[in-house]
Amino acid sequence: MSLIGTPIDYVTTVIDVKDTNYNRFVITDGTRTSIDPLMKKHKYFHRYNYKDKNREIKKKQVICGYTCMENDRLYIEENALELQEGDKIIYEKVGAYTMCLTPLFIKYFPDVYLFENSKFIKVRNAWTPYQYIQNSIKGDSINEHINT
Repeated sequence: MSLIGTPIDYVTTVIDVKDTNYNRFVITDGTRTSIDPLMKKHKYFHRYNYKDKNREIKKKQVICGYTCMENDRLYIEENALELQEGDKIIYEKVGAYTMCLTPLFIKYFPDVYLFENSKFIKVRNAWTPYQYIQNSIKGDSINEHINT
């Protein structure tokens, strides 16, 4: 765990933002279960990649994952540039959790990239229903089930 914990980042994208009377909820395509399987942390090493920086400072933003679980709220960002759809949140030093403890809950495993010699190389394709069921169905009937 200590060998692969620090060099791996988990990259998420903001897919929706909802403002209420009390909070600004920022929904991402990532989930807390991928970086904090025990769901106990309240702070993460992270950075932002904004589409543009022409935006206002928000007093409070609640960063959330995509699941339907109430505790899929990762953290609260205070007094920071507002996050918008398409912005990236990059969680750093999380490889030990993202690669081996992420459950197949609502979404399949994502693409995995290696950053080497100043470029990204895809080392694992995102899962599809085919990879999910290939070990669950006997014989050659997998394509039969996928195509129905």
